[in-house]
Amino acid sequence: MSDHSPPLISVCIPTYNGHPYIETLIAELLRSSRSDFEIVVSDDCSTDETWDFVVRVSQSDHRLRCFRNESNLGMDRNFAACVARARGRFVWLTGQDDRLFHEGLDAIAAMILARPELDFLHLNYTRVEEAKSDGASIRPVAGDQHEFGVGIDSFLARTGGWLPTFLPLFVMKRVLWEGVDISHYFGTYFCQVGAFVESSRAIRWCHLDGNYVVGLTPVDGWQFKPLSYARIVFGNYVMLDRVERRCDWLGPAFIRTQYWKIYDQLVYALIMLSACRLSVDAPLLEGMKQAASRVPYVNLTLRLMLHMPAPLGRLAVVLIKARRVVRRFKSGMQSKLSTRSASQGAGSS
Repeated sequence: MSDHSPPLISVCIPTYNGHPYIETLIAELLRSSRSDFEIVVSDDCSTDETWDFVVRVSQSDHRLRCFRNESNLGMDRNFAACVARARGRFVWLTGQDDRLFHEGLDAIAAMILARPELDFLHLNYTRVEEAKSDGASIRPVAGDQHEFGVGIDSFLARTGGWLPTFLPLFVMKRVLWEGVDISHYFGTYFCQVGAFVESSRAIRWCHLDGNYVVGLTPVDGWQFKPLSYARIVFGNYVMLDRVERRCDWLGPAFIRTQYWKIYDQLVYALIMLSACRLSVDAPLLEGMKQAASRVPYVNLTLRLMLHMPAPLGRLAVVLIKARRVVRRFKSGMQSKLSTRSASQGAGSS
C-alpha cells in the first residue's frame, strides 16, 4: 500500500485504559505480512499505559495510526470518532480486550477481493472468561462453507434473529457507515448496530466460515458490574426503538422479535438494580421507558420491577445463582455419563 492509496481494511479500536489487552491485540494483528490494512486506535484519554504504548509502536510500524481525543467522549462517540479517522474501504471494529487473529485479515481480504459487491461480513467467535482462561491456546480455524444473502430478513434468518451486537464480528463497508447519522445512537452503547440496521434493507452480506476472533470477558468487565450491565441492556432497547422509528420498512414484527430476544437480560438487569439499590442515569431511564412503552409485557415488567423491594431482589439473585449451580451440576453429570458410556462401548467392541 502506497502512502496515497487507501487501505482495503481498517481495524478500528476505540480504547480507554486498555493496557495490557490492547498490546496483545495489536501485536497479533501486526504479525500479518499484509500492507493493505491499517489499525486505527482512538484513545479516549486513557490514564494507564495505553497511549504511550500505541505511540511507540506506531513509530516503528506505519500500519498503526493512533489518535487521542481532547476530552473523554464516552463509548459511542469514541466508536464514531474511530471510524471517522479510518481510511479503509471496510472497517473491522473490535473491543480493546478481544483478540483478532492476523489470519482473519487474509480471510476477510480474500473474500472482499473475490466478491467486491459485498457490503458486510459477519464472523464467528470463541467466548472466553478471563477468570477461567486467557484464550492463549485457541488457534484460528479456516473454513470454506461461507453463506451469502441480501437484506436484513435473510441475515436474521441465518443468525436465528440475532443482530450483530458483538463488536469484533462486524466488518462493514465504510461508505455505508458514513451514510448514517450515528449521533442518533449516542448514549445507547450500540451505535454500530444502529448503523447496520439503517443500512440493511438491501445489504449484501456474507457469513464468513471459520473462526478468527476470541471474545474475552475480563474479570472486571461490565458483565459483572450490575450498573454497567443494566446500562448496556437499557441501551440496547433504546437503540432498537430509535432505529425502528427511523426505518419504517422494518415492520412491527421487528420490535416484538428483538425485544423478546433480550427480555431475559432486562429481567436480570432489573433484579440486580433492585438487589444492589442502584439506578441508571435519568436520560437513559427515560429512553428505556419510551422504548418499553411499545410492547405491553416489556412495559409492565419495567414498571413493576423498577419498584421491586431490595430484599426481594436479593432473594431473586440467590435463586438465580442456585439455578446456575444446579445446571452446572447436571451438565457435569451428563458429561461424566457420556464419557463412561463411550468408554464402556469401546471396551466391549
